[in-house]
Amino acid sequence: MSYNAVVLVSQDFPKSFDDILDSFQDLKVVKCSDMNAFIQINDFNFNFNFNNDDSVVLETLEILKKGGYVNDGFVPGRSRIEISGDDDPNMDYFNDFLMILSSLSKQSGLLVYELAAQEFV
Repeated sequence: MSYNAVVLVSQDFPKSFDDILDSFQDLKVVKCSDMNAFIQINDFNFNFNFNNDDSVVLETLEILKKGGYVNDGFVPGRSRIEISGDDDPNMDYFNDFLMILSSLSKQSGLLVYELAAQEFV
């Protein structure tokens, strides 16, 4: 199994990519560049890619529609965070993935969309 999610960032989200990564204080976060980082648990990696391409706004609107999101004031921003995990055939890191998504979904201004289930967390 592989893990994939998209974190939609609202237009008025006051934090940076670094701030979001810093919220994982109990995990080993390795920053590769201004746009890439990973969380390492044992020998397993969850990759974080910050995407601010021109296509993000339109794709965000499509994800909101596809996911059946009922707008409660969320204004899509021009960036998102794409999360992927190494291949995990035994699902050894499934709970870690859920913990990461849960932590992100608790932050106001972020919407987490899990790609396999095609639903918001």
